Parts: sequence; C-alpha cells; structure tokens
Amino acid sequence: MMARGWHAEGVEVSASSQPITDFKVYPQQLPDIPVHQPSYDAVTAWAVLEHVHDPMAYFRKASEVTKAGGLFVFQVPNFNSLASRRLFLEDVPRHLYFFSEKTVRRYLEETGFVLEEAHFGRDIFVQPSCNWLYYQIKIRLWRRPFTYADIPMARPEFFKRYNLKPGIFSTLKYAVAQPLTVLDRALLPVFTWIQILRKTYANSTYVARRLG
Repeated sequence: MMARGWHAEGVEVSASSQPITDFKVYPQQLPDIPVHQPSYDAVTAWAVLEHVHDPMAYFRKASEVTKAGGLFVFQVPNFNSLASRRLFLEDVPRHLYFFSEKTVRRYLEETGFVLEEAHFGRDIFVQPSCNWLYYQIKIRLWRRPFTYADIPMARPEFFKRYNLKPGIFSTLKYAVAQPLTVLDRALLPVFTWIQILRKTYANSTYVARRLG
C-alpha cells in the first residue's frame, strides 16, 4: 500500500513476530489502539475477526477511526460453506466466531457502515473443500456423522507411513489405496465453481463504507 502512495499503519499483537520498522505498528488489539477520531480512509482485516473474543468491539473501533465515506474491508470464513462449517468443523478453538452475510450486515448496520460488496470466491485466499466427497458419502449414503477420523491420509502422510519416496510408482500406489481421494480431487474444480455460484465458498470478503 505504501508503494501505491498510501500512508500505512498497522496492528500486531504477537511478541514473537518479526519487527516492522518502516511504518507505525500498534502492539495492542485494534479496539485498544490510542486513536479516537476518524483518521483513516480505509481499515482492513484479513482473517482476523473470526479469532477475536469480541468482534463487535472491532467493528465499533473500525467505525470510530474510519473517515466518513471511508472503507472497511475484511475477510472471514463463510459460515454457510461446507468447508468452514462441516469439513473443518468450524476450526474450533482457533475460530471463536462465525460469519454469514446476514450476521455481517447486522454488525455493519449497528456500527454505522453500509455493505457495498460481498465476494464469495478464491480471488484473495484459496481454501479448497478437500474431502467434500467423503463428507457427502458419509452423510448422504451411510447416514453417519462426519468426524476428523473420517479424513483420509494425505499423500505425504501415506508416503511417510509406508516409507515411500515421491514418484510415479508411489503416487499410483496411493491412488489404488485411496481411490475416493483421487476422485475427490479430480472433481474439486467443478465443486468449487458450484460453491462460488451459490455463494457457499469457504471464504467471504466484504467491502463496507462508513456513513457520514
């Protein structure tokens, strides 16, 4: 952003993160930074809000520090997606809150923003719904709950368990042992486009404007 002519500031709470010296970085959570007036043309949050204990405090602070007409742009997991809600089992305990377009609109309306754009796709962050076929078979055909124990071995794990070196022979052996995984990955591009069209892709990005 600085290379594009913006004046940038950031937030980083991790004590073990690499020091940043070329622009100002606040070491507090966003709601606690010592800025209390509209100061920014844009506030962004990439994969942040699902990890915090009080997301409304973040929306309120974004509203407080964003100038009238400014933007709040953020990305969160899509709670309406098969990947977020079922395949990754909501990624608890790393993910503490879950967002659909309906809940995002409510947060924005209560804090003085209006939603301008909602994107459901992989343009910014790719999160493939691997093992979607296993899920459908377990739920639809076998009528049983889907758990982490149902997730098949990934190819590197398979190679390690059977002391195989990467190569065509090892890959073929994996394909024979895990035919559903091969089919799952082969059909994944089609399933991904269906998710994008239905707005059920794993990630969602929102662009909101601060009202005057």
